[in-house]
Amino acid sequence: MRARTTGERAQAMIRCAAAFAMMSLFAGCQSGEGARRAQASVAVRAAAAPAPPSPEPLGAPRGWHAWPMAPAGCRLFVPDDLAALVPPPDTPCAGLASGCRVFTAPWAARSGWGFGGLLSAVRRAGATWIAMSRAPDAGWWESLVLRDGRVVAGFRTHIPLSGCTLGGPWLERGDGPGAPRAALVVVRAAAQNAPTALLGPADSLVSGVDRVEEFGPPAAALVARDVALVTPTQLILFEHGGRFTLRTLSAALDDVAAAARETTFRPRPDDRSFAYLQQPSAAGNTVLYAAWDGVRGELWRVLDGRSERVLGEEGVSYDALAGDGAHVAWTRARARRGVNRFDEVVLWAAAADRTGTLQGPHRVARLPAGELPLVSVGDGWVAARLGASDVRLYRLSDGRERRLPVLAGIGWDGGPSGLVVAGDEVIVKGYLVGQGASAGNDVRVIARFQARTLRSAGPDPAP
Repeated sequence: MRARTTGERAQAMIRCAAAFAMMSLFAGCQSGEGARRAQASVAVRAAAAPAPPSPEPLGAPRGWHAWPMAPAGCRLFVPDDLAALVPPPDTPCAGLASGCRVFTAPWAARSGWGFGGLLSAVRRAGATWIAMSRAPDAGWWESLVLRDGRVVAGFRTHIPLSGCTLGGPWLERGDGPGAPRAALVVVRAAAQNAPTALLGPADSLVSGVDRVEEFGPPAAALVARDVALVTPTQLILFEHGGRFTLRTLSAALDDVAAAARETTFRPRPDDRSFAYLQQPSAAGNTVLYAAWDGVRGELWRVLDGRSERVLGEEGVSYDALAGDGAHVAWTRARARRGVNRFDEVVLWAAAADRTGTLQGPHRVARLPAGELPLVSVGDGWVAARLGASDVRLYRLSDGRERRLPVLAGIGWDGGPSGLVVAGDEVIVKGYLVGQGASAGNDVRVIARFQARTLRSAGPDPAP
């Protein structure tokens, strides 16, 4: 868990402001991979003021109407005709070989912003599903879900006049028939400690959801900032202050007895003080997470409503956790030279059984000394983002290394919401670099590479 550089700190803060710029509700906010970048920073909570009153109710933008599923006090809009909603332009990467395409952000010329913090993707039912957010006009934020490039869900909010913020949709990982399930979290200005999560198939969210999960006092009060993870049995919401809340989900929506057994809790490692609990990651049917005390990290597991240590030892820091349900990756670092900086950093991975027990943990690669990387895992690959132009992917089957190419003027993101592997496709945010104060802050492309076409660090082994 590493400290942010000045540029990265600015990047995380501006992304935070763009995604949750309504008042000071999300002071100290971190978006996606920024949740891990900020672990050496102090999370600042600010008292939230109510949204400035609008002289009249916020009207729907042309071609949109109020979503009837939105919680009271939230003006959230969906398109009148999904088929008429135009996805971001999709073009080949300039100057690069085949196997690379980018979504671009021409609307940034009028809105001043490109893509937002949302990036979630999965290969399922023979299709690639991608969720993303963008700023189509000043004050407006739009979240989209694409199925093989076609828009199947869209939501718009106005900051601050909608009276709420929207996190997601975040897509459930894993194969299966039909559309992946998606989760949204809505935080209202008038009830910040009582967020509402809405879940349903990604391609039918606009017409309705199949599950509504409400949070709030006295037993489930939290100030959520986004969805961290959704699995068939669990929903996890990121909170401020370096914590997350987990809710178990009954398998059957109409099973009253099962619903009564649902629980909502915050993991609490009980043997020492941890400053941050971060990176909740799917591992089988349970969740692993990283706990950091300001000096070193450990890996813990949530099992049967309690937390237990998985990896931890004096003089060693376990960090940069990521998982996709089937596999988990992390870093093991020694010889600390500063906050989240080490002379020895090694990337490890393992399969995870249904209880989250690590099966066959093995060393993947020794990484350069310095700051800890941003790590993501998906469909047989682990990615380590070491810098804006240094992103390395390792195939778990044989450890073969590949590199993302350099794209002029673009820096690559990393971590679970900055780089996703879905099937054979590597999907990654690209932000502007070399633009003075805006360097590292403005995501202008979402690139997609075919993993098999990426430059290899050596010849591929024979099949």
